[in-house]
Amino acid sequence: MKKALRVLILVCLSSTRWCTSEEEYEEQDRCYQEADSGRCKAAVPRWFYNTSSKRCMTFLFGGCDSGENNFYNKSDCNQCCRDPIYGNCAVRPNGKNCSGPLKEKVRFNPDNQTCELYRTNCQDEDNSFKNMRDCYKRCGEFVVNPCILPIEPAGKRYRCNTGTIFRYGYNPQTQKCEKFQWSSCAGNINSFKTRKDAGKPANSPCLLKTEYHRWRVFRSYFYDADHDSCNKTRTFLRKQYWPKENRFPNTQTCFKECMPDHSAARTDKPSDQYWRMFK
Repeated sequence: MKKALRVLILVCLSSTRWCTSEEEYEEQDRCYQEADSGRCKAAVPRWFYNTSSKRCMTFLFGGCDSGENNFYNKSDCNQCCRDPIYGNCAVRPNGKNCSGPLKEKVRFNPDNQTCELYRTNCQDEDNSFKNMRDCYKRCGEFVVNPCILPIEPAGKRYRCNTGTIFRYGYNPQTQKCEKFQWSSCAGNINSFKTRKDAGKPANSPCLLKTEYHRWRVFRSYFYDADHDSCNKTRTFLRKQYWPKENRFPNTQTCFKECMPDHSAARTDKPSDQYWRMFK
């Protein structure tokens, strides 16, 4: 029994991947392979790089014949896959005590996949930005939750011959789903084909279900996410209005809360105090 156990351990270790040379720290195809448990029936915890969540996650390894995206621990997985793929966005603060006064800057935290404030007196750090917008512009591709990213509408700097295309994004400053002109050669993942899709990640109150009734006493209005419209309905009793329910006293309020257009002037330079909400 002990001999069989030793054999199983050796097989498992032989199927586990490490980074053993400088070349192996570079981004490799194995990091994009699916997690493969193999054909054996053991259930050994292992780590793999998940390209969808853009982070290292656990899976159960059968003990043999696994793919190459298989690491003994999270640290090895991060070192071999995540950090090379993230590049400078995975660089940690150097921890040095540089000369000069402390300044508030922004860095990308690869563990929680968000930009965060920190204080440093060092000048030339790779993962260091003046503000949140610059941080997300550089490292936003590694963010999974699109709702924390600013809407990036097409502008004069985007020269794409795609015609006029409108899409929808969630504006974390106004906390609304907004329509904007989209460019195929720029932007980020905060871009959806429908306003309904833009509101789902943020659990927008505009998506709360409201039933349509015609022959009742009190009139109100609600946002219909399936048709991107504000419609009239009636109830026997007076109901609560927005934001507790998807219900409004008039169409103007409904349009304002659930069908706004994006205004670049309103969000070009959000304050760092606003960005602190997304630490």
